Amino acid sequence: MTRAASRFAIAAACGGFLLGCSGGGGDTPLSEDDQLKAVIKEATAEKLAADATLRTKLSADGDTGEWTDVSDAARAEDLARVEARLEELAAEIDADALSPDARVDYAIYKSSLEYEQLHARALNEGSFLYGNLLEPAVDFADILAASHGVKSRAQAENYIERLRALPEVLDASLAAMSARHEDGVVMMKSAYRQVANRAGAYASGAPCSGEGAHPLFAAFETKLDASSIADAEQEALTQEAAAALSDVVCPAYADYVDAVLKLGEAGRDQAAWSLPEGEQFYRDALELSLGERVDPSVIHQTGLEETKQIRERMRALMRETGFEGDLDAFNAFLRDGGGGSLTNTEEGRAEYVRMAEEKIAEIYAMMPDYFSIVPETPVVVEVPATGPMGGPPSAGAFYGEAPADGSRPAYFYLGVGTAERINTWPLAYTTFHEIAPGHHHQTETFRAYGGGEGYPRPFYPGYFDGWALYAEDLAREMGAYEGDIYSEIGWLQGQLTRSIRMVVDTGLNAERWSEEEANAYQTANGASVERLNRFLIWPGQGLSYYWGYLEFKRVREDAEARLGDKFDIKDFHETVLKIGPVPLSVMKEAVDIWIEAKLAE
Repeated sequence: MTRAASRFAIAAACGGFLLGCSGGGGDTPLSEDDQLKAVIKEATAEKLAADATLRTKLSADGDTGEWTDVSDAARAEDLARVEARLEELAAEIDADALSPDARVDYAIYKSSLEYEQLHARALNEGSFLYGNLLEPAVDFADILAASHGVKSRAQAENYIERLRALPEVLDASLAAMSARHEDGVVMMKSAYRQVANRAGAYASGAPCSGEGAHPLFAAFETKLDASSIADAEQEALTQEAAAALSDVVCPAYADYVDAVLKLGEAGRDQAAWSLPEGEQFYRDALELSLGERVDPSVIHQTGLEETKQIRERMRALMRETGFEGDLDAFNAFLRDGGGGSLTNTEEGRAEYVRMAEEKIAEIYAMMPDYFSIVPETPVVVEVPATGPMGGPPSAGAFYGEAPADGSRPAYFYLGVGTAERINTWPLAYTTFHEIAPGHHHQTETFRAYGGGEGYPRPFYPGYFDGWALYAEDLAREMGAYEGDIYSEIGWLQGQLTRSIRMVVDTGLNAERWSEEEANAYQTANGASVERLNRFLIWPGQGLSYYWGYLEFKRVREDAEARLGDKFDIKDFHETVLKIGPVPLSVMKEAVDIWIEAKLAE
């Protein structure tokens, strides 16, 4: 079919399931922009029709009792769909004829398809902890508990049907991973243990044996209680769910844990380079995290240089405090509570929360000078009782976004760990990273521009956390660290940790460093030593933060140089935030398009 003929065909379909088309009537060809909208809409419907689990995750309803097929045969069909859509895009859309906004939409859609294509290839080359072939066993159960709605009897029955179908998901996941094992494609041994530990949470708990309530049973009861289903029906449904769990789900997960641990005996002890196609896999893993193709040696060298520069800046600030000693001694002083700390008591934690709330108020007052949108969704600051994955309390902070319907606020969780004292010098940059101008502002701005609609997008850590690190630095530019030298030092400590990750991630996976070499580098340059497991089981993710930050900085500097007096910081921030999440390459393309439009004014 020619491009013109295709336009007539899609125009004829308008008013049917291809909504949002224009062009007058069935015999009127669509504009290039409307043709692109139609193509994306059709591809989105096709993808969602084939992915029942994703439909539930996005819609939070319970209108299906099926799971997405995760067998290799189904993956092959899905890859064929992606490749057909890429061919269609090349044949049907003239990118040069699109409007500036549509050019960005084109780049986002194309990159999403290319990500799926690349991810399919990477699964045959290696594995990473989140997104690997064993993950559906945990992901699907998590989605069932968190997203499957139970507002009617039919939805409750779908929940139970999905419980009974979980063993098929487990079997398909094991079969796919076992097939890769035959080709020498294995995960780190520690990754199998981590998968097994997470899956083990679904192997016990009432109505099965073990302590506490089973997560899927507790979620079902909570959903039923909130529904309008009659009490008598609720009782019968609860008994059905209990039977499904005790008879089917718990035994299947117990067997799954044993099988995963058995597979793990053949796992590897070396980094990505030891895989049969290790070099290619690591480059692909980097692109999946960053959304652009970058030579690992470039990242490695950049990390070395950035680490050296950050340490020099820290030394300069250290001298301003009057501290006598070298940088290593100063870092030890900070870890021991120097620069400000609170007791890890109820009173100390309450003060820590108050300090965070004060930081949020201060930065919000500065936001209108740098952003067109300031988030209105409230943020509740809490010290959580558990870690972000439900485990024991950690010392890390994390952000929980508000639902799109505004039914509850966003949350800023301040982890304090179990140490006797809570260091306060990291609080400022952590607040700016997680809340504003960081993740909360990032999420709310994207939503304000209709984010979440259209073809489902993958997650790009390079964009997501690259922005958060840029936000920490922007807060310095805004004056948010002024008068508080230890908060600025805390920010540099955070920068140092992230730049070291670029060196260690590439060192282990591409430069063939031993664990001893990686730990020695961390010890010689950092304030603390991170566990190397992070870089070994999810290569490319750890370094994405700082590389993404550098890309945001580079793009802004380029825009300022090209636009001169026409550069507007609010417009720039709007341009990079309203499109997210996107690959870094698409973010740069969107800024180029914005610059062209500004220069043409």
